[in-house]
Amino acid sequence: MYVKDCPVIQSNQNEPAKTIRDEYAERTRAEILKSAREVFAQTGFAASSLQQIAKRAGVTRGALYHHFKNKEDIFLAVFCLLQAEMIEKLGEGTATQSKGDWTDMSAILSAFLENSQDEEYRQIVLIEGPGALGWAQWRKVEEEYALGFIGDLIDGLQEKGQIIAANRDALATMVLGLTIESSLALAMNNGAYKAADIHQIAERMVFSLRNE
Repeated sequence: MYVKDCPVIQSNQNEPAKTIRDEYAERTRAEILKSAREVFAQTGFAASSLQQIAKRAGVTRGALYHHFKNKEDIFLAVFCLLQAEMIEKLGEGTATQSKGDWTDMSAILSAFLENSQDEEYRQIVLIEGPGALGWAQWRKVEEEYALGFIGDLIDGLQEKGQIIAANRDALATMVLGLTIESSLALAMNNGAYKAADIHQIAERMVFSLRNE
């Protein structure tokens, strides 16, 4: 799957059968991404190097350059992979626990804030991401992965008349902005407040959109 500039490997039953060479290339790429995740999380983007990533992956620099143009390209792929995993986790929770009402919004907000503090996600996406990708691209990728997911939740609430009458895309953008800022506040607060504090405020703000 490609979300504009974000390559994410997924299996597709409609694709032609893969050759041994294709499978080897996919395994190599997956190993590079796995190693890059570890290096970026432990060392940070600026202090890490392609040599570190290649060595940890057990591949040559040539093999690395076969799949990625540079360190920025690898970071973008890792960033997108983490975002895809986050949306998948939230989607799985919605599928198994959905009640089709505001309970879903509260549960997803809680799950997002909790999962966003996973050390790897927090370090790569929230702390390193804006600097490595630039704020504009960082926000663009966040939107490309999450806006549709949030929009679907809002669609369900609008169908039941449970959310204020407003433009659906504008609502989705504002809810996304709130969740992003909440996760950033947790990542950057240095112990000034707890996750429960942020969640309480964020939930109150989101629930203000209810159609009473």
